Amino acid sequence: CPNLIFVEGRMEAYKEASENILEIFRRYTELIEPVSIDEAFLDVTQNRLGLRFGVDCAKAIKKDIRKEVGLVASAGVSYNKFLAKIASDWKKPDGLFVIHPAKAQNFIDKLPVKAIWGVGPVTQKKMDSLNIHTCSDLRKQSLFFLTEQFGKAGLSYYNYARGIDERPLRVNRIRKQVSAEITFSKDLSDLSDIQEGISRVVCQLKERMTRRQFRGFSLTLKVRMSDFKTFSRSHTFDHILEDPQEIYEESLELLSKLDLSKKVRLIGIGIGSPLEVEQEELLPFLEF
Repeated sequence: CPNLIFVEGRMEAYKEASENILEIFRRYTELIEPVSIDEAFLDVTQNRLGLRFGVDCAKAIKKDIRKEVGLVASAGVSYNKFLAKIASDWKKPDGLFVIHPAKAQNFIDKLPVKAIWGVGPVTQKKMDSLNIHTCSDLRKQSLFFLTEQFGKAGLSYYNYARGIDERPLRVNRIRKQVSAEITFSKDLSDLSDIQEGISRVVCQLKERMTRRQFRGFSLTLKVRMSDFKTFSRSHTFDHILEDPQEIYEESLELLSKLDLSKKVRLIGIGIGSPLEVEQEELLPFLEF
């Protein structure tokens, strides 16, 4: 493709938009489980605005996102995560879909099995071989048969086909890593320039660690070469990594283990293995 144009991603802009949307979510509820940079589950049973129905919260949130962030958002409303997720995908890119408890089973029965969490191409092929094509077909199977065929996942498939999903909303999820990275305006070959780039990344990283009150034991260095091949090296320490000078020096040590015969395009550094233990709260869903 001689006329192919590469467009650089703008991760900082995406993160900023994500944070702005998260702030909008917080106006309505504290019970938020972020799933990715552009996806989250919300429990709005007891929402801050006192709105009676989940669909009203979804409409208001969509409106706020469009007005304040300039983006469209799809929302799914239902009584558990499985159905809220399916509903949010139903009318993208600017959709709002509700799966009411009284109508859920009829809706689920018509779904292809590939709509179920955990059913990828390999599992779908196996289900096809068992003549299980829709969730209605799946619901006809016994729990014994499904666990015999699919192991522990068989119980989930059995429940999903009946609209049952008891997974909790994980609210106080502990951040597992804080990282920062820089994509250079031109690829670097000089070692001193690369070291200067690492120094800049460390400064950004330390600022984020301080802002998020994050402390960890492991260090990961990511380096992307001019041919877009990406390499990483990690090391876990017996003490907390907080000092920027130590992070810089240990990053150089990891860098020395990489082949730098090609030019460097991107450098990233992450601190992981946090002190805190992940917590959960059992709570009953909007999905954006």
